[in-house]
Amino acid sequence: MTPMGYHFATFSSNASLAKSEAKYAVSSAKALGLPKGSYLACDYETGSGNIITNGKNVTAKAILAFMDEIKAAGYQPLLYASSSVLQNNINTPSIVKKYPNSL
Repeated sequence: MTPMGYHFATFSSNASLAKSEAKYAVSSAKALGLPKGSYLACDYETGSGNIITNGKNVTAKAILAFMDEIKAAGYQPLLYASSSVLQNNINTPSIVKKYPNSL
């Protein structure tokens, strides 16, 4: 069985906050012994103060900032979101272009 980590995003469309949250997710993964190369998923949806209606492009940039930090730390980034959010609130093709098979 492949171990995985999960992070509920609260960075809305702020790339700087996304990087901070990614660093926290990596720190938590390491503390729990999740080996490098494991998947770390970003759950992007509304709730806990996460605002998903700031625009598709700016939101995608923030998500990519999160995913880039995960990748740089040696983990495999995933994006978890509903089909509605992927279609209406995120420039999803830009995510898939950089990280194919990450949804």
